[in-house]
Amino acid sequence: QVRRILWSRSGAHVATCSVEPQRLVVVGRAGGVQLEHPLAGPCFALAELPDGTLLAGDASGAIRRFVVRDARWAELPAWTTTGRFVTSLAVSPDGRHVAVGFFDNANAPQTTGVPTVEVLDAATGQSARTWKFPQIAIGDLRTVGWSADGARIVATGSPQRDRGRFLAMHIGWPGGAVAESVLANDSIMDALPHGRDGFVLAHADSSWSVVRPDTG
Repeated sequence: QVRRILWSRSGAHVATCSVEPQRLVVVGRAGGVQLEHPLAGPCFALAELPDGTLLAGDASGAIRRFVVRDARWAELPAWTTTGRFVTSLAVSPDGRHVAVGFFDNANAPQTTGVPTVEVLDAATGQSARTWKFPQIAIGDLRTVGWSADGARIVATGSPQRDRGRFLAMHIGWPGGAVAESVLANDSIMDALPHGRDGFVLAHADSSWSVVRPDTG
């Protein structure tokens, strides 16, 4: 059950992470397995920093880090987060920060119980900013994306105030102001930057949409 796949920026390898077995696998361009590493829980999130550091988030709440040293993969100390179940990672366009989405929600007792979005400093792994949304009684903010202009983070997934009306939180960066909009009739599983300030959203009902500040 592979849940995330990521091409490296250099094109030299592909990384995948899975739920069962719970592991990270990196395959080289020629097809050989370069790394096969067990994780502490189901893995849903992968990202790469500009320096080539590979990030993998799992259900332990940690973000595991891997780099190539002397032509071999090595693991760096993991980053900790304020959430319990990491489900998505989005690197800022300048590479200085990483946004983190979580499965944490009021109906998941194995989590913190509060929908959460966090931004980490990519140089230190320390928390730069955290937003918690206890007012969201239904669903989570499992999906995060960062706009190409660096000015906005979208956080969505399955959050609902009224059943069947799925929300997104639009977070200004670096100011942190939050605006809310209804974007879908089903969960949003992925968000990728589109144009300067928009996003392409993948929905659980197999549809997709484009959202911009003036339409979202």
